[in-house]
Amino acid sequence: LVVANLDPIEAAGEYRESVIAPYRGQLPEAVIKNMEEQLSGSCTVEIAAFNEFSKFITDVKVQEEFDYIIFDTAPTGHTLRMLKLPSAWSNFI
Repeated sequence: LVVANLDPIEAAGEYRESVIAPYRGQLPEAVIKNMEEQLSGSCTVEIAAFNEFSKFITDVKVQEEFDYIIFDTAPTGHTLRMLKLPSAWSNFI
């Protein structure tokens, strides 16, 4: 049994920076601050955490190493909506 603990706060910070970084120095500071504010909510945290999980389960090395992967998370609204998309995820994965 192996446990992977994906830090949603860290994932959200990395996600925010990946979205905003290309615009630093290109757009006015007020616009950058607005982008940071727009990406500071719980929705961004949930999406970033789910994105990290998606990267984990689509990693070929992980697929070769494990027979089963169990995803345990709090049943937040965004997570539940994302989990209701099995056909989309089947195509993605």
